[in-house]
Amino acid sequence: MEDLLRLIKSRIKRQNPDLHAAIKRLTGISPINIALYEQALTHSSANIQSTQGSRIDNERLEYLGDAVLDLIVADILFKKYPLKDEGFLTELRARVVNTQFLDSITRKIGLNNFLIADEKSRHMIIQNRNANADLLEALIGAIYLDHGFNGANKFIQSLVKEHVDFDHLLVTESNFKSRLLEWSQREGAKIQFEPVTDADLTRKRRIAIQLLVNGKTVAVGIDSTRKEAEQRAAQKFLESLKPTN
Repeated sequence: MEDLLRLIKSRIKRQNPDLHAAIKRLTGISPINIALYEQALTHSSANIQSTQGSRIDNERLEYLGDAVLDLIVADILFKKYPLKDEGFLTELRARVVNTQFLDSITRKIGLNNFLIADEKSRHMIIQNRNANADLLEALIGAIYLDHGFNGANKFIQSLVKEHVDFDHLLVTESNFKSRLLEWSQREGAKIQFEPVTDADLTRKRRIAIQLLVNGKTVAVGIDSTRKEAEQRAAQKFLESLKPTN
């Protein structure tokens, strides 16, 4: 069995040595099925199809990786904070796995540099928070399928250890909606959050929420849940109020 595994790995290296080495460097994990990682790196804009005519992109792997990431981060927090209640754990997990944080990690490890996308829009895509978050989740999905739960757990544990400062997260103000409410009460402004219908975002399991102040749209937030999309919209508006030097 070990001889067979070594044979498979050596064949993969011959087929795509550059990608094999890159994945090993980024994750610390040696790919077995390199096709999974190629799919994880493929954005829908690349418009790649299989010989059967089905589209090849990372959206299904992103869906899987999102669930795996949630589970493993929940497990980490459950063990790290044995005396904390569900509300505390849920709030802290949301700060770890939100789009902004996943985008930050993707950029830090340089994963977005390997994105396969339409050449005309590739530069714009690799600067997009949602695309970068999706890319990291898709990679996690690929690792899970390739190396099982233990492999995904090893990778996520290493990311958390290197990139997540829980003490900092605990004192960081992330509730932009609360700050927005305080601003609106101070200014006497009426605020509303309303969904934006977008078939393309729905297909990608993203939700768009527009923030209206006194009936006028001032910001739009996009994320995987309505709660996070509202936070993003509130954050954008509050940041727009800051004076520029």
